[in-house]
Amino acid sequence: MGYLDGSTITVDAVLTKQGRKLLAQGQSLGIQGFCLSDTGIDYNLWNTGHPSGSAYYGEAIEELPQTEASPQGEYFMRNKLVTLPKDSTALPLLQLEEPSAFEAGTIATGANVREWRVTTANFTQPENYWVICPNRQLLHPLAGAWRDISGVSHQFIAEADIRSAGAMLLTPAANRWATVSFNPAATDTAYSTTLTFVGEVTGTYKTTSNIIVPVTQTKIKLKGARG
Repeated sequence: MGYLDGSTITVDAVLTKQGRKLLAQGQSLGIQGFCLSDTGIDYNLWNTGHPSGSAYYGEAIEELPQTEASPQGEYFMRNKLVTLPKDSTALPLLQLEEPSAFEAGTIATGANVREWRVTTANFTQPENYWVICPNRQLLHPLAGAWRDISGVSHQFIAEADIRSAGAMLLTPAANRWATVSFNPAATDTAYSTTLTFVGEVTGTYKTTSNIIVPVTQTKIKLKGARG
């Protein structure tokens, strides 16, 4: 990571890993928009007591050095800027309802289903949600299917999990709640994973507590053949 001189207006752009991958395959980047972020801004520096008056309240903020462009913008721009109605009095907040734990020793069928519910408070418009899992092999959706995002790093996914990561888009019902249900994977070893829900419009997000995928099948040991 480096820093750019805050005394001049500078545009610093780099291709992400996905962009380099597309170019290497001879494909177009297909850029259709852009996103703004205030990552690197410390609003605590807003000084209403500046001796030179209100025009200088943000002087310290404007002089902050900015981090240079990163090829992994998914992480650098996690906290995105959003446009809200003028009369808004609170920021959007993602509300997540989590179910009880999966049952251990139960075959991974419809009998061992858990449902997660998500909505956005302080936001009048309905929005879709992305649900992201670091290891999509551990949780089987009852409706829809995981989208493979292993080909490129993705927001909220650690480097070590990229090969197994998956995402799904959820559409809310008329009550503005979106739901998703999972079965645990059939496994003879217990695992732990998480789900991260992200509002598609507001960018609000929340990660579940650790989800334990318990032992759901018996490990069978085979004896070696004797000659």
